[in-house]
Amino acid sequence: MKTLLAIIMLISILVIFLFRNMQRSFPQLEVTILFFFVSFLCQHINFKISTAYERLFLTAEYIPRIIGFLHFGWIIPVLLVWALYRQKRAHTIWYVLGWCCLEVLSKFLFLKVGVVQCDSEWVFMIDVIMCLLIVIISSLFQRYYDHLLKRESVAVE
Repeated sequence: MKTLLAIIMLISILVIFLFRNMQRSFPQLEVTILFFFVSFLCQHINFKISTAYERLFLTAEYIPRIIGFLHFGWIIPVLLVWALYRQKRAHTIWYVLGWCCLEVLSKFLFLKVGVVQCDSEWVFMIDVIMCLLIVIISSLFQRYYDHLLKRESVAVE
């Protein structure tokens, strides 16, 4: 478990550089607000909805909780923001589909390792639908917020 924590910490540090690079390439206000929105969305859909129906929840130990919070609260949202901006530039959906695959595979890995627990049987398709829901809502928010910033002349590309 400590090895997984070290790997997640290393990935978190690398994601900091990715986030800083995104803030240099795109309007800083837009990236920051989109990150906060996506982070809120990922955490609430992954934790609040899943735990309400007793699907997936973090274990009570400290190291798995730290791993879960770093992964679902920092790594996954930054990678989704990056995927949304790559999708915006390249006009392709492969980046967000790759993010969905990463999200579901990480839940599967965390379930096998013991970071996440499931009282009942883990249903793969529910997590795929939740990932697609996160992507659709985030994409709609990104388009709306980008349009709003351009209309108010806050950010110009």
